[in-house]
Amino acid sequence: MKTLKLVLGFLICLLFLGLAQDTILASPNKDIEVYLDGQKVQLDLAPAIFNGRVVLPLRATFNLFDTPVDWDYTTKSITANIGDQKIKLIINQNQAIIPQGLGTDILLEQSPVMIANSVFVPIQFIAQIFNAEVQWEKEAKKIILSSPLIFKNDQWYINDFDNNSLIPVEKYKYSKNVKQGNIIYSILHIGDNTVGMDFLYSLDDKGKFKQIFSGRIRDYQIEGDYCYYIGDSIGYINLGTLIKVKLSTPLEKVVLGEKGFAYGSQVQIRKGNEDNNIYFSLSDDAKWQVKSDGIYIIAYNTKMNLEDRVIDFPLLEKSHGYYLVDKNGYGQKLVKRIKV
Repeated sequence: MKTLKLVLGFLICLLFLGLAQDTILASPNKDIEVYLDGQKVQLDLAPAIFNGRVVLPLRATFNLFDTPVDWDYTTKSITANIGDQKIKLIINQNQAIIPQGLGTDILLEQSPVMIANSVFVPIQFIAQIFNAEVQWEKEAKKIILSSPLIFKNDQWYINDFDNNSLIPVEKYKYSKNVKQGNIIYSILHIGDNTVGMDFLYSLDDKGKFKQIFSGRIRDYQIEGDYCYYIGDSIGYINLGTLIKVKLSTPLEKVVLGEKGFAYGSQVQIRKGNEDNNIYFSLSDDAKWQVKSDGIYIIAYNTKMNLEDRVIDFPLLEKSHGYYLVDKNGYGQKLVKRIKV
């Protein structure tokens, strides 16, 4: 009988050890306050401090940004969709896996941990994934979150963290705004011009914003539930890939046109006055248009050798044209050649 009790005791210890592998012996700290855009918010679980780092309950914090999450008990993983980014986090692993969208995994300063049967993540990860800013005021025990976009006095602003100022979206130098009903679509640029990234947001007239997708967005147009944009510059202004995104399901993207072509907005080709070089400049008469029968846009055949085009104007003209591109990904047809 004594032996049986010892065995049972041993098994119970093993059970608790197994649970302890997933659940960290830390607890939420109710003394820590959370503020979002100047307003104090009440989370269902208070923040905590683990390994000297401030961590927030993932589900409750994602809810602040209207982003639901899914928990898989079997794999101990959490997934969430933020625009075209499908993010996966695994307990006790210090990487956020992003197989789609930006396509670059994020290294975390602190792995996701289980506290009080909930997943907690470091505050810097929250700021990074939502293009937000976070401050930890240690003495006051305050976490201050700031959204990338602010709705104030019925007006949308870009939150310029570098200069601690608000910029009306219509005056933001990187943005082109498209209004559709009560929704404004606007671009937020993160980083510099060389390696930065653009994020398309939808902004409603009630103060709600939503990240739609990210990329190198040179220009874009909205038609119904679809966005058509020129992105992924190949070396000079406004030339690149033509892409179609469904706004309601932005994980689905379709590359339009034909392989080997680059597409551009407002591009004109001319010869220099004092040399034989070719220049690319902007021209209002070459704007691209999204119509019912397709997309009318200037296109450039990248398969033709650049050096040959520079010295051979007939070949140069042959490599450029104004095309009608099918909106469902079924190729294109030449509308007219472009005169140099």
